[in-house]
Order: sequence, then structure tokens, then C-alpha cells
Amino acid sequence: MIGISSSMTDYQLSYFLNKSFQTQFKKQPDITFYNKKGAIGSFPFYHFYGEDLRMDYYFFGNKANETIAIPNYKSFEFFILFRLSSYSIPVDEILKEMRQISKIQAALQIPLSTLKNLPEILEDIELHLLDISSTQKKRELSHWLWQ
Repeated sequence: MIGISSSMTDYQLSYFLNKSFQTQFKKQPDITFYNKKGAIGSFPFYHFYGEDLRMDYYFFGNKANETIAIPNYKSFEFFILFRLSSYSIPVDEILKEMRQISKIQAALQIPLSTLKNLPEILEDIELHLLDISSTQKKRELSHWLWQ
């Protein structure tokens, strides 16, 4: 996981990441993160699946209004989480290239062991992706039925 500190909006940063890394982050409906007390807020969410490495990339905001998704890293505005099959990614090279983007103030690797709420974050992402997939299938079925 990589934490990013930037003054850019989510869609601006997504554009520069796509341009720099030849990714295709696509805006998805905002993700709602939860804690033990319930929903903490909705955050910008992007997804990209890299066919070549069979790897998922999740790009999401850490701040929405006055809420922070990952409190122990409140200095970061965004995170990129990699979900891969068995390929080792060159994180140092990725960080070096990210730091070349002019409006990124900081980009650091976040050790997953330091995230107290990692299982909850992963579960929220998984449920969000299932919801998106279900909504798309309903839309496709509805479109097919009305033609």
C-alpha cells in the first residue's frame, strides 16, 4: 500500500497516475468505510485491473469532509492498495516515479502490519466491488429486457 499526500483532487491525481504509469483507473461510486460504530463516510474510489500481471489496483481517498478513513495515517489524502496474484511489484521504482509528479508532496510505502483496521478496509472494498458488479448486471439486464 502507498500513501500519497497531494493538494490535487482525486480525479486530477487519477489523471496523472494514469498518464505516468499507463494505468486506467476508472472512477467508481464512492466507497463507504465502516468502523465498529457504523459508517464513517463516503470516500472517492477508483479501480484498475491490470491484465498483464492479473493485479487489482485500488485508489481511494482518505479524507471526506471532516472524516478520515485511516486515522493512523491522517497526513495522507490518498492511498493506492495493490492486490496481486504472485508478482512482486517494484515499490521503490513506483515511489520514485510518483515523486516526479509535481503536485505530489509525499508518497510512502505503508506497511500493512501497521494498519489496525486492514481487515475492515479490505472487507469494505470487497463488498463495494460486489455491489458495483451487481448494479452493473442489473443495469445490463434491464437494458436487455427493454430492447
